[in-house]
Amino acid sequence: MNIKFLEGSLLGDASLRKRQNMSNAYFIVGYSGATEHMDRMLQIKEALGLEATISPSPKEHPDSLWLWTKEDSTLTELYHKWYPKGVKTIPKDLRLSAASLSSFFMDDGSSSWLPSIREPRRVQVSFYAQGFTLEDNDKLVSLMRGMGFRAYLNSGVAKGSIPRIVFKDSESVKVFMNTVRPFLVSSYAYKVKIPNERVKGQWLHAAYRNRGSRFNDRKDKDEL
Repeated sequence: MNIKFLEGSLLGDASLRKRQNMSNAYFIVGYSGATEHMDRMLQIKEALGLEATISPSPKEHPDSLWLWTKEDSTLTELYHKWYPKGVKTIPKDLRLSAASLSSFFMDDGSSSWLPSIREPRRVQVSFYAQGFTLEDNDKLVSLMRGMGFRAYLNSGVAKGSIPRIVFKDSESVKVFMNTVRPFLVSSYAYKVKIPNERVKGQWLHAAYRNRGSRFNDRKDKDEL
C-alpha cells in the first residue's frame, strides 16, 4: 500500500470511514464518469493494493463513479491519524512527498497561465483545500514551503470566496511541475505547464489583448 499517495488523495476528496459495527475502516472516493477520472481511480486502486470496487454512485449522483475498499487494519491506522475526533484533519506529523503532492494536485489542484509584462509565460499553481480549516490550510502552506515552494494562502477578499493555496514564483512552479509529472496519469498531463516554455496556440495572444495596449504595443508580441 502506497501510504504517501493515499494521503495525497485524503488531502482531496477521498475519505476514510468507519462504522460502529465495523472493526476496521474503509476507503472511498467519488468522481465523475469522465475517462480521465476512471484512469485516476485505477491508479488509486493500484496504490491501495487492496480489493476495491468501482461502480456507479447512488441515485443522487447518477453520473458519478465511486471507488471503495473492504475494511482493512492499515486503513484503520490511517483513520485514527486523519480523523482523531471524527472529522478529517491535517495530521500533526504529516510530511508531504512527491507522491502525496501529485495525488493532491490531480484531485484538487490546478494550473493556469498568468502572463505579466516581465514574464509573459508565468504560471500559477493553486490548491483548493476548503474542506479543511484555515489553520489546517496554514499547515499545508508550511509543509509546501518546507519542500521549497513559495506557497501562500490566498483567502480572498470577496465574501464567500474559496481559500486557495497558491504559488506563482517561476522557479517554484518549475520544480513543482518536474516533481509531480512522473506521478500523473496521462489524462492529467494537461495540468503540466512550465513557466517561460515556448508554447503553440493562441492563448497568449488573447492574454496580451486582454491586458491592454501595453502588451499590444510590444514589438515582440508576435514572436511569442
